[in-house]
Amino acid sequence: MLLQETKDDLAAANVAIEELQLDLLATKNTLKEVVEQRDEKEAIVQAHASTEEELSSQASRLLQTAHDTTDSLGKLYMKLDRKK
Repeated sequence: MLLQETKDDLAAANVAIEELQLDLLATKNTLKEVVEQRDEKEAIVQAHASTEEELSSQASRLLQTAHDTTDSLGKLYMKLDRKK
């Protein structure tokens, strides 16, 4: 009787271990997917930040060019007005 109970307990423990191992494997796979997604998002965010910096720099240069052009046109119009 005692031997049978021990065998039953052992069998139940083995089943529980197998279930835990399957759960662990599933968790490992999920973790791997999450880490891959995190890495992809991190790469995208870094690329976005880099692009944003470049666009900001281009916008600053464009604004400076527009300011310089407006300044030059103002001087040209003043010179034309003086020659009239």
